[in-house]
Amino acid sequence: MPTSVAMAAMSGLMAGTTISGMLTLQWGFAWSAFASSMVMSGISAALRPDAPNSQPSSITSNARTVTTRQAISPWRIIYGRARVGGVITYKRVDGDHSWYRMVITFAGHPCEAIEEIYFNDELVEIDEDGNALGKYANYAGITKSLGDEAGQPFPDLVTENDGQWSDAHRQTGHCKIYILLAANNDLYPGGLPNITAVIKGKKDIYDPRDASTGWSDNPALCVANYLCDTVRGVGAVYADAINETELIASANVCDETITLAAGGTEKRYTCNGSITTSEKPVDIIPKLASAMAGYVVKVGATWSVHAGAYDTPTLELTESDLAGAISWQSLVSRRDSCNGVKGIY
Repeated sequence: MPTSVAMAAMSGLMAGTTISGMLTLQWGFAWSAFASSMVMSGISAALRPDAPNSQPSSITSNARTVTTRQAISPWRIIYGRARVGGVITYKRVDGDHSWYRMVITFAGHPCEAIEEIYFNDELVEIDEDGNALGKYANYAGITKSLGDEAGQPFPDLVTENDGQWSDAHRQTGHCKIYILLAANNDLYPGGLPNITAVIKGKKDIYDPRDASTGWSDNPALCVANYLCDTVRGVGAVYADAINETELIASANVCDETITLAAGGTEKRYTCNGSITTSEKPVDIIPKLASAMAGYVVKVGATWSVHAGAYDTPTLELTESDLAGAISWQSLVSRRDSCNGVKGIY
């Protein structure tokens, strides 16, 4: 589902400075030979295997860390923690282009936290009120919205834009920021900076081990969350479609503590990245499963999530399990005992 967009670019005075982007050669030839050549070329082309898609459906047109401005954009889904760009869903410039007001939407769901903001590749420090510190002091202000607030997330924007952003514009359920930038050729010599953020993503992830729901970077639980998401995912019913026993076992594998050679420990597997709703589930599910070197299988109506880990064998194969008697051939010539390998080009 596309993100609802409210955009405006117009002149006007700012009511205040409260914080709130290929030897042509000519040869004689017989027409019959030319026609024959064309026919053979057509047959050859028809028999040639299809070339692989140069841009799989899992590759989106926009880089993950580029903030864009477009009328229709797919929702982004963030699992774990990831640095992402967003979509400028509102923009206003004052009369003399000295102040820029923008709303940048990062995710199509509520998030746990917006941890860091970057202008291009430079971290911007802000105080508890959202005012930029350091060299951006007095030139940038940021208001964060995790998407689950009650009411208007950006009240200052409502009062400062002459009705262009009203109290009805809330983007409820979307993680976003309101940013106010003062034009400065020294700070932004290339124009408006590319604004990205480090975000702790979805926080509605269910953990059957303790029946809790919240933020998690456990890959097994993230897969199950995507499978059961009725708005952005597959829409499976957890109680009927998820093999909970396998899910719990895989979640435990992901949370195993691994000792690092350099010292310290970390979890065996974590899931940190983002996907978009324009991608297909057949592409998204293997992506999520790759975070735990595992796979997801659907048998009948039931999904099973498997993390990559060694399983101690529980079955022993002996001669009694063979389908028939053992046979062999002796005195085989050297020529017959060699295999040949040929390549196909």
